[in-house]
Amino acid sequence: SQDRIVTYLSARYNLRYRFDGRVALKYNRDVPRGKKDTVLEMTHRQALSPTTDLSGDARFFSSASIYQDIDDDQRLDRDIRSNLTLTKRY
Repeated sequence: SQDRIVTYLSARYNLRYRFDGRVALKYNRDVPRGKKDTVLEMTHRQALSPTTDLSGDARFFSSASIYQDIDDDQRLDRDIRSNLTLTKRY
């Protein structure tokens, strides 16, 4: 029998000189305890014009304990965060 299922999926995308980004999904299922945890992480950067850029990132958690089980580097990180930045150069 399977006691724990841990899955990582990650994808990068890029259109040269226009936009690029990354999407990652982390899934952790602990069968004996009946726990399912999911994290979706996204980053995106895009040139809207030669002088205007848009960038953003987001992290969405289905459970506050996901990093306790699968990612020791961010064990205490239990926030949901997102930001979007528009930059204009004159």
